[in-house]
Order: sequence, then structure tokens, then C-alpha cells
Amino acid sequence: MTEFTTILAASALVSMLIQVLKNSSWFPWINQESGRLNRCLAGFLTLLVSVALHMTWDPAEHSLLIE
Repeated sequence: MTEFTTILAASALVSMLIQVLKNSSWFPWINQESGRLNRCLAGFLTLLVSVALHMTWDPAEHSLLIE
């Protein structure tokens, strides 16, 4: 997978996760009517995914490289 397709797939998974949360009873404060919260949650999760996709752990050096 290229970087673009990886980010696209991760974005689709984040969107699917938010839809599942909106339809579940586990998080009642995330629902169909909470538009601003849904957008903030989507932005935050997308940011986390994009940072996580650019991290590399080097066990020999005990270092985390964020590109």
C-alpha cells in the first residue's frame, strides 16, 4: 500500500468507528444530533491516525522516530 491509500483506508475506518459509536448506547453523548462534537472527534481521531502512520520504533536504539 502506498502512503495515500493507507491514509485513505485509515480515514474510512475512523468514519466507520464514529458511525458505530453514534448508533451504540455505550456513548450517549455521541449521537446523530451532536454535529460539532462529531466533527471534533473525527478531526482528533484523524490526527491520531496520521501521526501513528508516521511513527517507527527502533528497538535496538530504543527510540521512536516520527517522520
